[in-house]
Amino acid sequence: MDQGQRGSTGSDRSEGEEGYFYEAWERGEELALKIGLDLDTYWNKIDPAQFEKYIKVYQDKAKERAIEQDMQNYNLARYIAIGVNDPKKFPREPYLAKELKGEEDKVMTAIEMEKVAESMTYKLGGVIKDGKHEENT
Repeated sequence: MDQGQRGSTGSDRSEGEEGYFYEAWERGEELALKIGLDLDTYWNKIDPAQFEKYIKVYQDKAKERAIEQDMQNYNLARYIAIGVNDPKKFPREPYLAKELKGEEDKVMTAIEMEKVAESMTYKLGGVIKDGKHEENT
């Protein structure tokens, strides 16, 4: 008896449920491949609850990638706007490269990182709502 017949007979309840589960799991195989799960893991090492976790993580990562791409597009648009509207102010090198030049191996404190972030925000035309950071000494 092939898989289609086993799931469609319905005479034996447990056999029908098993056939339905197998068919549903087989349909999920393409999704497993799409999210980067290898077939051995999909078929032999995880259960449906774990598969749902893989799907959720994949969706979360896709959302993070979309947000990051949107931020990159925004920054690119800012560069283009400066280049078109005020070419004299166009930076000779990327803003971040200026900030980090010669500091690749330097360990920064949280306050130093905050200052770099504030500087980049101002250079890109942003505004900081919370005001200035006060340093405790």
